[in-house]
Amino acid sequence: MKDGDLVELKQPDGDDLVDVGGMDKSGFNLGAWPAGTLAVHLGRHPGKPGEPAIVVLIDGKLGWVWDYEIRLATRATAPA
Repeated sequence: MKDGDLVELKQPDGDDLVDVGGMDKSGFNLGAWPAGTLAVHLGRHPGKPGEPAIVVLIDGKLGWVWDYEIRLATRATAPA
């Protein structure tokens, strides 16, 4: 995957929800999002060097997930 790719959230263990961490200094969690939710891959988390943390834009908010919690989106969305 590369920066700008459309990705979808997934859980390798088949769980229905993915916890998305926040990017602000408070560490606010963006909450649990349903598997299959679409996001934009923005690159490696700058504050977690050497870890598989990926920054994503999800529903207009910056968050991060582990690289194994996303996959390249295989479906398109209809225009709003």
